[in-house]
Formats: sequence, structure tokens, C-alpha cells
Amino acid sequence: MSDNNSKKYWKSLRDYYNPENLRSIKENEFLDGTVASIDLSGMPPISRRRFLALLSASSAFAFAACSNYKDKGEIVSYNKKPEEVILGKANYYASTLNGCSNTCSVLVKTREGRPIKIDGNPDHPVNQGKVCIRGQASILNLYDPDRLKSPLQKSLERS
Repeated sequence: MSDNNSKKYWKSLRDYYNPENLRSIKENEFLDGTVASIDLSGMPPISRRRFLALLSASSAFAFAACSNYKDKGEIVSYNKKPEEVILGKANYYASTLNGCSNTCSVLVKTREGRPIKIDGNPDHPVNQGKVCIRGQASILNLYDPDRLKSPLQKSLERS
């Protein structure tokens, strides 16, 4: 067995053939004027608590800037409010859904022009106030563009 401490390693053949040059390069690693001493007396004192508070705040800002934020647009009030809209009171509009083959007739409940609920239209002769589950869930398509378009089937794999 050989002793690992007695082995000498080098990075290049230049280091192997000229070790004196290597020693001088290692001794003068930094050029003159690149290493400057730091005068701590001129710096303002900062407490550990203040430093950690600044560090955590800057980290929070960095994480917030790197998040996957999608701009939803800005909310703008009415320039000219429609006559049928009363702030805080719901309006109902009759419509049809063509998301499924039934083409349900529905009443859409809105507040300030934004749909919030879909119910079946009780005056319609075909569906008589009933609406399918796809019709109930279609309100979510207006607010969530990343929502699944159709149901997924779970596959069970046995190993």
C-alpha cells in the first residue's frame, strides 16, 4: 500500500515541469491595488434585528416578483351606468347554453354586469327550470381559462 499523502498532483504540464513559477503565481494571486482594506468605523451601525427585517422584506419582494402572476386587467367603474343596473342588486338575463347537446334555456344572475350564477329557466317548455351539471359549471369557464375542458379518466396501473 502506498501513502496517499506522498503523492503530488498538478493541474498542467507547465506546473509539473516548472514548480518554482507555480509558487510565485500562488504567492502573488492578486494584483497590486485589487485588495483593499475595509474601514468599518465609517459604516453606520445596524442591529441584527434590523438586518433580518430588511433581509426578509427583500426576500418577500423577490419571491413576489418571480411568481406566476397573470394580469387580470384593471377594474374600471362605469362611465355611463346602464339604467337597468343598480349597484348591489342582481339582474337576471335569459340565455341558452350550447356546452352540451341539450341546449338548456337558463337564467343568468349578474351583479354589475358580471355573471355569478346560472339557473334553469322555469318558463321554458323543454327543460322546465332544470339545467344539467355542465350548464351549472359553465359559469366557471368565464373566470378560469386554465380549467379542464372535459373530464379526465383516471387510469389504474398495477405493477
